[in-house]
Amino acid sequence: MEKFLDFGTAGIRGIIGEGPSKLNYGYVEQIANGIVQYLKNQSDNEKWIVIGRDNRIMSYEFSVYFANFLTKNKINVLFNEEISPTPFVSYLILKHNADLGINITASHNPAEYNGIKLYNNKANQLLPDEVFELKKYFVEYCEIKNANDIKLNKNSYLHLVSEKDKDDYIEKVIDIAKLNNKSGKISNLKIVYSPLHGTGIYFVPTIFNKIFSEDSCFFVEKHMVKDSNFTYAKKPNPELKEVFDELIKTAKNKNIDLLLVTDPDSDRVGVAVKHNNDFRLLNGNETALIIFNYLIENKFYMKNSSLVYSYVSSPLLAKISKLNNINVYEVPTGFKWIGDVINKNKLGSVFAFEESYGSLIEPSLARDKDAIQSVVALSFIASELKKQNMNLVEYLEKIYQKYGYIQSETVSYEFSEIEKINLIRTNFTKLEFYEDTYEVKDYKYEEISSDMIKITLKDKSTISYRPSGTEPKIKFYIYTYGTSEKEALAKIENIKLVLNNFVSKYK
Repeated sequence: MEKFLDFGTAGIRGIIGEGPSKLNYGYVEQIANGIVQYLKNQSDNEKWIVIGRDNRIMSYEFSVYFANFLTKNKINVLFNEEISPTPFVSYLILKHNADLGINITASHNPAEYNGIKLYNNKANQLLPDEVFELKKYFVEYCEIKNANDIKLNKNSYLHLVSEKDKDDYIEKVIDIAKLNNKSGKISNLKIVYSPLHGTGIYFVPTIFNKIFSEDSCFFVEKHMVKDSNFTYAKKPNPELKEVFDELIKTAKNKNIDLLLVTDPDSDRVGVAVKHNNDFRLLNGNETALIIFNYLIENKFYMKNSSLVYSYVSSPLLAKISKLNNINVYEVPTGFKWIGDVINKNKLGSVFAFEESYGSLIEPSLARDKDAIQSVVALSFIASELKKQNMNLVEYLEKIYQKYGYIQSETVSYEFSEIEKINLIRTNFTKLEFYEDTYEVKDYKYEEISSDMIKITLKDKSTISYRPSGTEPKIKFYIYTYGTSEKEALAKIENIKLVLNNFVSKYK
C-alpha cells in the first residue's frame, strides 16, 4: 500500500508524480478545499490570498489550479504571473493585509521535487495549531487526471501582482540594506551572482544593476535561465561547495572580491570571499555573524533591539547581544517560530537567523528568511570594509579576536531502525567529552516542545542531539570555543571521535 504525503508544519513536499505517495493535483485540491472551508469558518468577511511560486516542474500549473479553485469559491486571489521569491510572497501578505499565503516551492531540493507552503495573515509559515485546524477541513485524497491543460480564469476575484508591488519591494530592500552607505551606490567592489536557475533571477540583478557601477557586477549566464531541471545546478543548495563552480569560472580574470548565490526560492544565501588568492566559503553562522556584528558596530541595533535564533544555531551572536544589551529569543528549528516570536512580541528592530543559511534583517518587509536582503547587505558591508583594506574573512577574524573563537560542525548518521534512535537519545546524556558537563537541557520540556537535547560543557561548548522526525536519521550540532581557531577545531575533532564511537554501537 502506497504511503500518503503528510501536510505538516513545513507544508507538504514530495516528488512530482501520480499516486498518493507523489505530489500532484489531488493534494492541491485537498489543500485548496481545506483552505476555503477554513477561511469561511473564521468569518463572513471578504478574504484575500496571495499565491506565489518558484520555477519548478508543475509550480505554474499548481498555482493556477489553486487560483481557479479559490476564485470559483469567491475568495480574492493576488496572483503573481512571474516566479516569486519566498520573501516577496511574505512581503505581499503584509502589504495587502492578506488572510493567507500559498507558496509553491521545494526550496533547494533536487528538480524532481516540489512543495506547498502556507502562510498566515502575519506573513509567517503556519504554526502547528493553525495546521491542526486547517487539516480538520481536508477531504480524503482523490487523484485528479487530465488537469495539465488548465488556464488561468480571469474574473473579478483574480488580481495580478503589479509592477508597483515589485518596485516598492526593490526600493525598500535597497533602502534597508544599504546600511550606512548614504549614496546607495557601490563602486569599489566586484562580485559574481547566481540565482541557481531560481527566483532571484529578476529581483537581485535589478537591484545590483541599480547599486553597482558598470562592469563590477557579473552574472552566471548559465544560471540566469528559469530552468525547471536545474541543468547547470543539479543540487541547488548554497551549503554545497559545488554550487560555486560556475561562479568561480565566471570570476576568472576579473579580479572578483565576492561570490553570492541564492537558492531557488531566494530564502537562503551562499557566500564565498576572495582571500589569500582563493575563494573561502562562509557557512550560515559566519554570514549571520558578519551581518549582525556590522549592524551593532554601526549603531543599527540599539536599545530595545532583539536577536531571534534557533536552538541549533551559533550561540556567539547571543553572547554578543547580551554584551550589547540586545534582547535574545531562542526558538525551535524552523523560521515559523522566529516569525511567531516577532509577531507575538511586536518586535521592531530585529535580526533573525538560522544556521541553515537563512536570515532576516528587516521584519517589516518579510517574516521569513530573506536572501535578497542578505545579498544586498553583504555587498554594502564588503564595500565599506574594502575601504578599510579588509575583506569579510578578515572582518570575521576581528570579531573572533574580540568575542572568542567559535567553530561549528554538523554530523549526520543514518540507521536502519527508528528504535535505535530512541536508545541513542536515552544514552546521549551519559557521554563523557574532553571536559565535564556543565548543563543538560531537554527541549521536550520547554514551552514549545522540541525533540532535542543540548549538552553544554564547562567551557560553554555545546553538542546538540536532534533526530529527523520523519526518517531514521540523527544530526548532532557541535559548537566549540577556543582561544584560537586551531584550538576550537581540535575540540570538534575530539567530540566527533566520541560521537562516532558512541553511535557505532547502534549501527
